[in-house]
Amino acid sequence: MGKWLRRALFAFAVLFFGWTFLNASWLAPEPVGKPGLVAHRAAGEPIGTCTPAPGAARYPVLPDNSLAAIATARQLGASMIAIEVAPDGTIAPARCTDSFGAAPTLSQIAQVAKPKALLFTFAKGSDAAAADRLVAKLKAIGRDPVAAGDAFYAADEARDGVIARMRALLPQAWVFSAASARTCRDAYRKSGWTGVLPDECKGGTMMIPIDAQGSLAGWPNRLLQRMKDGGGRVIMVGPSATAGEVDGDPAGLTLPEQFGEIPASFNGLIWVDDLWNLGPSLYPRVDNRSRAEQDAGEAAMKARRAGQR
Repeated sequence: MGKWLRRALFAFAVLFFGWTFLNASWLAPEPVGKPGLVAHRAAGEPIGTCTPAPGAARYPVLPDNSLAAIATARQLGASMIAIEVAPDGTIAPARCTDSFGAAPTLSQIAQVAKPKALLFTFAKGSDAAAADRLVAKLKAIGRDPVAAGDAFYAADEARDGVIARMRALLPQAWVFSAASARTCRDAYRKSGWTGVLPDECKGGTMMIPIDAQGSLAGWPNRLLQRMKDGGGRVIMVGPSATAGEVDGDPAGLTLPEQFGEIPASFNGLIWVDDLWNLGPSLYPRVDNRSRAEQDAGEAAMKARRAGQR
């Protein structure tokens, strides 16, 4: 073996081990805290109805913008509850119109959800004026979204206008879109191995599908530390298959066993589409469902698993 070849191999070995230590998750500080659940949206498949029979599973209507759904989401372990904002910036009425509090005011929502944070989700067709109206309503009820830990979210780039306006109105608040979260993830996938957090992620949000964790350098502890140091947040979402997306909005977790695919040290947020079943599975002490409701929920889980085979 020639001298230059030996030197080249030695240099490669040094670079390789340097890269390994730079991105070694086990060498990063252990993340502090536990993950939080985002009551993102109701499960997509037609299980259950707005007016279920006694004992039937009610979870498909969570979250639903009704006071009943918000109260249940709070009780079943959600740390953040999605609230749909209509295109004109007002609170959208609940889909299940017979629910208690089906047309709530923002003040009622804030009171019932307390002390949980709210994820204000702008509907399709929202423009910059919707942001102005929502901020005015928040000021009118005396709610500080920064202090409350609230977030403002839009699913796709078509709604970036309302997101840009919200950032201008509340520069210290958590404002993001699914599109910007994907941009952060893609940028990190390309350059994260260097140990440098890309600009797209600084102060931003990264959404990570549970089946795409292995492609991110330093996952989980090193990545979580880099995002924290850069003022960013990490949200775990459902599988990356687009079948679960609705208008660019990524799907959340729908089965309790999916929690097992998330590292134990993960302390970010988990996007959940079925809080009725998944909340109690992660936090059993919050389960206040009746025995009949628990049985109905488990039956629904079995049907969902069978449908995914």
